[in-house]
Amino acid sequence: INAEYMGEDPVAKHLLSLKPGQTVEFKGGLPAYPYRSGMHQHVGIIAGGAGVLATYQMVQEILGNPLDKTKVSILYADKSKDTMLLRKELDTLAKRHPRQLRVHYVLEQPPWFWGGGRGLITTDVIRANMPPPGRGNIVFVAGPKGMMDAVCGDMIQDSKGWCSQGAVTGMLNELRFRKQHVWKF
Repeated sequence: INAEYMGEDPVAKHLLSLKPGQTVEFKGGLPAYPYRSGMHQHVGIIAGGAGVLATYQMVQEILGNPLDKTKVSILYADKSKDTMLLRKELDTLAKRHPRQLRVHYVLEQPPWFWGGGRGLITTDVIRANMPPPGRGNIVFVAGPKGMMDAVCGDMIQDSKGWCSQGAVTGMLNELRFRKQHVWKF
């Protein structure tokens, strides 16, 4: 782990504090989405912090297939410029696919010279950067619990630890997104 790259991330701090031989338990098994080329006209992605990692592979799959004309809009929110993951990769993909990929960044603590969004994700930011709810459109959401609760509601976990999508609440519900328009990671 590159300590400088991880910034003030609490998980990274914990991992860096471990001694050789100590163990860590990870929660895994995000629910897979059965994506097929061209199954959506427009894919929206709302990612907070490390949540961008959960959706990046799908972005690569869509853009890597010249027959897949699906439009992709990413709304990526993070604490600061220093804690952002995959920014260079996303910017490179956006330059290579300007008609297919659009990325909008929002920082909670932006530097003075920041040209992207400032603050937190709001309904207005979602409305301006995500496809509207409707046939052919879907929005994927991945991020920390507080963001998930505010944007769409968290997944539901049963007594055995299995997750289901749960109801759409929060800002996406206010914007009239329904269960068939949202996938939570």
